[in-house]
Amino acid sequence: MAKIYGVQMKAIKQWEARDGIGTSANIYIDNKKVGTFYDAGDGGCVDIDIDTAEARQKLEERTKKYFENFPFDKTGLEEKGFAGDFNERYSFLTNSEAFLEEVYNLQNNENFFKKNIKKGFKMLVVFDYPFFAKGPHPYLPATMYGGKDPLATITKVVKEKKKQFPYLKTKTYGALEDFIIE
Repeated sequence: MAKIYGVQMKAIKQWEARDGIGTSANIYIDNKKVGTFYDAGDGGCVDIDIDTAEARQKLEERTKKYFENFPFDKTGLEEKGFAGDFNERYSFLTNSEAFLEEVYNLQNNENFFKKNIKKGFKMLVVFDYPFFAKGPHPYLPATMYGGKDPLATITKVVKEKKKQFPYLKTKTYGALEDFIIE
């Protein structure tokens, strides 16, 4: 099951909401339920309820570790004229809510991967575009690839997409172990 530094989400429920998709899930740290995650899908903040101070501390430590190892992509900040200290102005992009959304996205990608592996596909590519990058932000859905050499196909597709969207980032998954970040 997808997890980042021992943090995972289970019992995920989704529904159509006023401003996108609403989500609720249980939060687990080291296989122990420690709280809940709730996004009403109404454009407001996410509600995160953690049961104990100890669990909150663990979540904060793992959030910090995640963003130290996988920093927020600041591509385009200067081009758009954003000034000031990133950590002060944009701390909301690297807090526990943002971290839990990464865990949630990883879980969704794993579910998509499992579903499509059964259909004969072999690899999943997730496209990402930096938040602040200039130019149009493309909608590029996660895509599964199969065939004799899916990696060659993926390489060709990514090369073509990067001509159109130079800041494009990709993540490739080929096994369930790829959804565990330790």
